[in-house]
Amino acid sequence: MIKNNYFSFLNKIFQEYRSHKHYIAYALFLSLYVYLPQILGVGSIRQGVLWLISIMILWLISKVNKLLFSVFAFITLFISAIGIHIYYHWGDLRLSSRLEVALLSPHEETMEYLQTYINWVDIIAILYFIIGSYLLYFLFKKRNNFLKIVKVSSLVLLLIIFSTLSLLINPVERITPFNLISIVEEANKWQSLIGQRKKFLQQRKHKYNLSELPYDKIVIIIGESANRYHMSVYGYNRKTTPFLDSLKNRGVGFYFNNIFSPANSTRYAIPLELTSAKVEHFFDFLVSESIITVLNDIGYKTYWISNQSMVGEHDTYITSIANEANITQILNAFYTDQKSEKSVPDEILLKYLDKFKPESSKKQAFFFHLMGSHAMYERRCPENRRFIKSPQNMIDNYDNSVYYTDFVLSQIYERFKKANTLFIYISDHGEYFGKVRHGHGSLKGYKDEFNIPFIAISSSFNPRLSSLYELNKIKSINMESFYDIVLYLLGLKEELEEINNTKVITVSPSDIVNYTDLK
Repeated sequence: MIKNNYFSFLNKIFQEYRSHKHYIAYALFLSLYVYLPQILGVGSIRQGVLWLISIMILWLISKVNKLLFSVFAFITLFISAIGIHIYYHWGDLRLSSRLEVALLSPHEETMEYLQTYINWVDIIAILYFIIGSYLLYFLFKKRNNFLKIVKVSSLVLLLIIFSTLSLLINPVERITPFNLISIVEEANKWQSLIGQRKKFLQQRKHKYNLSELPYDKIVIIIGESANRYHMSVYGYNRKTTPFLDSLKNRGVGFYFNNIFSPANSTRYAIPLELTSAKVEHFFDFLVSESIITVLNDIGYKTYWISNQSMVGEHDTYITSIANEANITQILNAFYTDQKSEKSVPDEILLKYLDKFKPESSKKQAFFFHLMGSHAMYERRCPENRRFIKSPQNMIDNYDNSVYYTDFVLSQIYERFKKANTLFIYISDHGEYFGKVRHGHGSLKGYKDEFNIPFIAISSSFNPRLSSLYELNKIKSINMESFYDIVLYLLGLKEELEEINNTKVITVSPSDIVNYTDLK
């Protein structure tokens, strides 16, 4: 009797599956469809197994509740469509890191990103999303009358899978679409981190003293996306840096060559360059003052003048540093009025610099954050400043932006050349140009994303600067040491410790690679 009941029970389940075979097959197809781009981006067997389990989970949900399946499938479809864009342009599927970039970027910069990086692949992604949405709508209209026992058995199987996975990983953090909340939380964690750093700076005690200030003026200019191998002062075949070339030809300044950025994105590079944090301990940035606060300590009045928009007053790693200055001037006019002569790229900084009277006898330190060669390159150089009058391609536009930055440097230098000044130009990171991809912030990393300029000009002889230059001839310098270098040049540090660490950050602080291994 028991045996007969058992076979009868199995037969009912079989008949139920058979009568709904079209729905089951359709749901399986949809489960595969919404995960397809993520499956194609699999980089290991473990990832592949995880995606197969994800597909099985989604398919089982289709038998438990059609509405729940439709919601989860739609979320997965949306994430996959975005993943197509991310993988094509950046070579990875790190959604949380890319979402963090979007959250930390002002609206105007996001719009420029879309104009720069949207192409035929993104049209495919949009079509993929539209087709998937229609298929889900079609499924939702179909009837679903599974026996209660089938729903329960599917639910039990789901619980078994989740319970087993929980012993190895957290499925809510690793499996799409259940990890959507954790992705958003991960991307938003910077808000609490900025709060921690603000508290540290408020509680920090005066730390540095110097009986005699070595310079009347300190000028530190931070470029954007500047690849030194597109600068003629570093040997590029186009005359993109006539001003710097002229200084070098007269023997003025030190042009460090064996240099690389600690990260290939602004949000990590600048904190590493301007604080004592290091690549392998990025979050030490939260308990480290920047060079700006050090200069405040020893008696300089500090200024942060930037042509890069910010999202809010205290809400990014960069603005956290900018607000350490006595005076912070963030200029957004470049975005708001493209046609106005008053809003030309970076040149607008000069207008604000003149307000602060750099020719005065006061001890002043100026930090300039340029728009530099930020994508879109064609917008970074006004037409009347171009040296390639009719740019034909992306490289032409990029080289024009480098040429224009050289002009801006000449104008800033002109305003300080009569004072006893330490004048430094570096960049946050570089820029690479491949056959398919270009830009910065890739997961595997390219050397050109890290190949930045480091130029230092001292009005008075500084033996430490000469020694550093000679050292750089035999040792590479990771610009995670820039904070230490500035303190060393000012006499606040007696010697430089480890400056040639070869580790660099790509997408996030957990993604550390060896610069020497990059192509």
